[in-house]
Parts: sequence; structure tokens; C-alpha cells
Amino acid sequence: MSKAPAWLDRKTKLRIGLQLIADNLFQPVYQSVEKVVGTAKADELLAWAMSEKAKQEDAEANPPTVPNKPAEPPEVAIVDAIDITKVTQANKNRVDYNKAQVVNILRFADLDDKVHVRFNNDAPSSWWASTTDHMKFVRLQTFWPDGSGYFGGHIDWVRPGQSYKTLNNIGKNYLGKQPPRGSPMYFMLVSNDGKWRSNIVKSKRAW
Repeated sequence: MSKAPAWLDRKTKLRIGLQLIADNLFQPVYQSVEKVVGTAKADELLAWAMSEKAKQEDAEANPPTVPNKPAEPPEVAIVDAIDITKVTQANKNRVDYNKAQVVNILRFADLDDKVHVRFNNDAPSSWWASTTDHMKFVRLQTFWPDGSGYFGGHIDWVRPGQSYKTLNNIGKNYLGKQPPRGSPMYFMLVSNDGKWRSNIVKSKRAW
């Protein structure tokens, strides 16, 4: 690879080099330079200019590869089976989840019978304020249609890794009443402080 002649100042190198490269005026410029500085220096200048021209052509033919930016993971839409703003909570063990950040972690919830509910979730450990004090566990909520909205609320606390709960608290214990026979049932998990909640899913089996 040729280097620019050392005897040329920077401004002259730039002017002559650009002219040679852009206009391909090798011969007329060479002859002009040869008259002033002699054949040897003109040859040196020509070799450098041709080298610069070759580099430019190579760069145009082989542009640098720009690495592909990793695709952004698609946003997963939060799909609640019901409109949570239409839920009326029972008075006992209420929790304010209206400003909770929603995460798609409840995969399914299904009535095993009228005594149990099975569910699958990926709730992070940070949702549990304690792993020993059940009053700080994640809450299991259930809702059912009631008038023009829904009624329900807290029915039990969920231990880390738990996926099976009784429904004994539906009724007089927590909610004060039971859903009517055949009513669709909906379930949700919510952190004890109300900062996080799961999506709401519909049980495959009705009450």
C-alpha cells in the first residue's frame, strides 16, 4: 500500500489526491507535477493516488457490514378475561390493586370441584413479602358476574410454588355470599401490597 509522498504538505496532498481520485486526471496532473518536481516525485505521487483510488473503489464495492440489531421481543398484551374496573370487592381482606402493575403470569385456573381450584403461575419471588408469614403471601382472588359488573375478592393466601387451594372461604367466611349455580368464575393473583397483579383468567368449569 502506497503512502502519500512525505515531501507534500497536508493541504497539497488533499487537493491533488482528491483531484486525481475524483476526476481520474492521472495523466494531465502527472505531467503538471512532473514539470515542477521531476519524474521520480511525480511517479511517487501517481503511485499514492492510484492506491487511494483503489481503496475508494474497494470501499464502494464492499461497504462495511452493519450488524443487525437484535429484534425487540414483541410486547405481550395483557389479556384480562373481565374488566377489573367493574369488580366490586367484598369488605374482608380488601386490597387496592387498581394501580397494580399487571404481569401475564397466571397460565390457567380451573375449578377442580366446588372445594378446590387448581392454577398455574409464574409469579416472581419478589411478590412474596414473606415465605413464612402467611399474612404476607400472595393473595388469590376470585370474581363472578353480579348485576352489571362482578363481585368477589380475596379468598386465600398462596404459598410460593402452591397451585392448589380450597374454596372454603367463598361464602360466609370472606366474601359473604356464594356465586349462583352455573356462574362463570374468574381468578387472579395479587401481591399482598397491591403493587403487582396477574392477568385475570376464566375457569373452564363453572360454579
